Parts: sequence; structure tokens; C-alpha cells
Amino acid sequence: MKIFYIANVRMPTEKAHGGQIMKMCEAWGKKHQVVLWSPWRINYIKKNPFDFYGVEKNFKIKKIFSLDFLPMQWLFGRAAFYFQNISFAIFVSLRLAFSQADLFFSRDFWSSFFLSLFGKKVVYEIHDSPNQHQITRFAFKKIYKFITTNAFKKQELINSFGINEGKILVATNRVDFDFFNIKENKAEARKILNLPEDKKIVLYTGHLYSWKGAETLGKAARKMSRDVLTVFVGGTREDEKKFREDFGNDDATLILGHQEYKKIPYFLRASDVLVLPNTARERISLRETSPLKLFEYMASGKPVIASDLPSIREVVSEKEVVFFEPDNPDDLSNKIEEVLSNYEKYSGSVRDTETFAKWFSWDNRAENILKFVEN
Repeated sequence: MKIFYIANVRMPTEKAHGGQIMKMCEAWGKKHQVVLWSPWRINYIKKNPFDFYGVEKNFKIKKIFSLDFLPMQWLFGRAAFYFQNISFAIFVSLRLAFSQADLFFSRDFWSSFFLSLFGKKVVYEIHDSPNQHQITRFAFKKIYKFITTNAFKKQELINSFGINEGKILVATNRVDFDFFNIKENKAEARKILNLPEDKKIVLYTGHLYSWKGAETLGKAARKMSRDVLTVFVGGTREDEKKFREDFGNDDATLILGHQEYKKIPYFLRASDVLVLPNTARERISLRETSPLKLFEYMASGKPVIASDLPSIREVVSEKEVVFFEPDNPDDLSNKIEEVLSNYEKYSGSVRDTETFAKWFSWDNRAENILKFVEN
């Protein structure tokens, strides 16, 4: 089978969706001919995407021209975003309009719409709730099938856009268990990463957007005992700078910024507790997200503490994670101290977590999507 995967994403990127895209292409590439079409973008990350994400080079990446004014948003404002989005969609659609493939798979709205106008059967993967604009409604009538990452977005497509349930598949994000199952133990991982060996390490990996809730963990870190170090890995340069201003002068925290994706398994192995502190104040966190880091956390075999949100409970229960009240630093610090003080007890659920993570593989997701499309 020939698969065209279309993603209007700067590759490689410090954002989590880059890893998701590469892992899906790798999973399909094991049995099929896959081409990832992504835009030409100005990128401060110069590494080869295959090396950056640590994936097998079993598919091709081809670049499409786009008007990348995003680094000059100070001049163009919001228009820079529209220039890049629309230009990529136009050029990739013109490039592929007369090309043949068994599957046109896209996570980009405009290219999904334009290719559908050319008569292509496009499968559109939705990660954020769509707007209610008439163009969106018209486009959704043209698009062949839909993938959502949770049941909430599926129901939204049915209720708000009248899309037939049979045209929608819920496929949550997944994890490459083998990628995170490294041979190094905790002490060895800390030595590789130059992390202190005499501290209990609480880890957060991911972006520092407001809805991610990292601020709640930053505040909780100040309330914990002095032998606990809270480590933050990830974030854009701008967000990291702001986060350092708020929490960087505290001995209880270590802010490391963006790291190569292939280093993340070592950070997870070096830690004692992993935290997913999403906020309940924003809809994207409360209902829409299917957090990649949750699956990666579970694959690591370490105790996980997560915000008690519907989006999180769709994937896990108290059997796999310890829940805390969202946006409550006091409750979060108490739960962290409780887990660290009773580590053997909470580590007992790790076996279930590892089994859970093995079921949620990218290969399994890729196969399920193809079965759905073919049916």
C-alpha cells in the first residue's frame, strides 16, 4: 500500500506532535510505502528528523514550499500564520492532486479540504476541536473519513457537524514501549544526564503552555522537602525563558528546556515520580487532549501522578496512576510526598502500567486505522 502522510509541521520540532507523526510513519513504513509531506520552514533544529526522533529510516520525507513568515510575527502578526497554512495547503494539494496513493492521510485541515476538492479520499486526523465556520462544515461534507484522539472529539463531530458515526474512528495516542525500555538503570541514567544521585527526582516532560499545568508543579515544588528535586524538560525558547523567570531561582527546581526526543527515555529512567499536571481551566486540557506524555510515562515503569480530568480518565484509572486535584499545588505536593514516602506500595502498580503501555503501541494504532479505512 502507498501512503501519503501530510503534516503542516516544522520537522523536526520540539513539540510533541513531531514524535507522533514520525512514529506513525515508522509503524506504517514497516509494511507499506510511506511518504511524509511536510513544509519547508525556517528551523533552528538542524538535526536529521530520523536521528532526532530515533526512528527507523523506512519511509521518505519530502518538503513542500510554504510562505514561512512565522519567525516575523512581530511584523505580520496573525497573518503570518494564515500565509503559512494556506500556502502549504495550496502547494501540497497541487503537488499531490495528480499523484496516486492508496491512502491520503492528513492532520492539516486545509490540505484535507483542498485534496478532497480534487476528488481524493482523505482521512483527516483531528487533534483540536474544529471551529463552527461554514467553510469547516462544507469541508467536512467532502472529507472521506475522520480520526480523533478521544471520544469527546468524536461526539463533537457527530453532534455539531452531523457526521455519520461510521466515518469516525477514535484512535488514542500511543507509545513505542521498546524505545523507552532502555537497558540503563536509574543511577546510570542520572550519570549520563549529569543529574544528582542524592536527590529524589520528580519529573515533568513537555511544553510549558498554560494548559499543560507546569506552573502548578512549579508551585508544588516549593512546598516539598529539601531532598526532592523537581526537573522540567521541554518548552519553546520563549516559554522556557518566562518559566525561568518565575521558577528558575528556586533550589527545588531544575529547568533544562528542550532536549532531543531520544534523550527522554533516560530522563524518565532517572526519575522517581512522573507528573502530568494539566489544568482544568482550559477546554483543550479538560476535554480535548490525549497526552502523549501519559503513554510515555506509563511505558517507563515509574509511578505517575496526574490531574483528575475527564481527558485523562478516558485513558487511565486509579489502577495505573495517582490522581490529584487539578490546579491545586498543595494537593499535588501532598500526593508527591505520599508516593515518595510509600514508594514500594505505589511501585506495585508499575507492572500493570507496563502491560498497559505494551497494548498501546503505534503499530497497533497504525493497523487499526488501515482496517477502518479499508472497511
